[in-house]
Amino acid sequence: LLFGLVWGLIGGGFLEELGWTGFAVPRLRRRYGAAATGLLVGIPWGSLHLLVIYWMGTPSGSVPL
Repeated sequence: LLFGLVWGLIGGGFLEELGWTGFAVPRLRRRYGAAATGLLVGIPWGSLHLLVIYWMGTPSGSVPL
């Protein structure tokens, strides 16, 4: 249980944030500017999260531990 909780926090949030803001955003912003980067990152990010909500039937924040 503890391993799953730790891995979920690290893998789910930290690594995702590191990938988007630490890798993708700086490179895209240099090439395309702020507005286009917002769309290029926001659309896939939102789509992936909407799929999770669709598959789970509820936003992940409302799932009890």
